[in-house]
Amino acid sequence: MKTNWCISLRSYFFSAITASILGLCGGSAELLNEYDTLPKLREYTPPTYPEKFLLSQENAEVVLSLRVDEAGNVRGVTILKSSGQADLDSAALIAAKKWRYYPASKGGKPVPIVVHQKVLFSTKLTESISFYEIVVSRKDLADSLASLLESGADFSEIAKRYSEAPSASHGGFRETVRYDTLPAAVRVALERLAPGQLSPPFELNDGRYMIIKRKRA
Repeated sequence: MKTNWCISLRSYFFSAITASILGLCGGSAELLNEYDTLPKLREYTPPTYPEKFLLSQENAEVVLSLRVDEAGNVRGVTILKSSGQADLDSAALIAAKKWRYYPASKGGKPVPIVVHQKVLFSTKLTESISFYEIVVSRKDLADSLASLLESGADFSEIAKRYSEAPSASHGGFRETVRYDTLPAAVRVALERLAPGQLSPPFELNDGRYMIIKRKRA
């Protein structure tokens, strides 16, 4: 199995996680002559930034070798080039094991192949952000509200009824808040969410509990 085919994936903060094929590596012409089709990513789980890197604005690159079987499943992953940070390398490895591909084909049949995968970690911070929040004093209440929201309850109505934050009168909505004014715990929670996604309850420095929801794009 040849191994000189690669794609690049990039993980951003405060933008949609994207998976894009940026180009084939050296030797791709030879591979295209040997195979009918090369693998194409169909299910992508983004690497999770370790918490200590979430606010660091560090950029890093990991190059992986993936063994993709004839069903498009990843059967083995090794690091070809380390980022220099063990936690980032581990995040890339864990995510890659969950990826699924449309398999390579040869002679009209799916076949296994080894691919080189470049994973680029980078930050794309924004000056302001809009989101919804609920702030309460008790953890048990926060947990109960989170269960209601997961069951489909309207966030704005729950915020109006239970939230202790000034935003309660607006259904918990905070519009174009300066990112650098937010507590670190809130920034970390926001950076883990895709637009429209809900956070689990987390504790603030003042002992209260918060649930947030990223505004849809």
